[in-house]
Amino acid sequence: FKVRPEGTQAAPEVIRYLAGLGSRQGEDGRWRHKFDRNVYAKREPIDIPPLWDRVKIPVLLVKGGLSDRITPEIYDDIKKRAPQVELAEVAGSEHHVTLDNPGGCAEAIKAFLAK
Repeated sequence: FKVRPEGTQAAPEVIRYLAGLGSRQGEDGRWRHKFDRNVYAKREPIDIPPLWDRVKIPVLLVKGGLSDRITPEIYDDIKKRAPQVELAEVAGSEHHVTLDNPGGCAEAIKAFLAK
């Protein structure tokens, strides 16, 4: 079982737990994912940056400190489109912040909500 996108700092027992919830063994003995693979296979790409122009409420963008998915250039573009967006980088986590560092993620969200 692997998370997608690949890369995680989650404890092995967390990954095993997710694998147990997200898969089942068929009558033929083979293991399969419980989710519908067509969700990913038939998904059409979306041009996300222009959608930020429509966001008018406060938003917390949570980024894993070890992740490169939100580059400084991407965040600069988001801020130009939606200046109220705040970025929280959660240390010790890759893309799957809630798995990799749930406590750090919760702290970032609580700090944002306290404002």
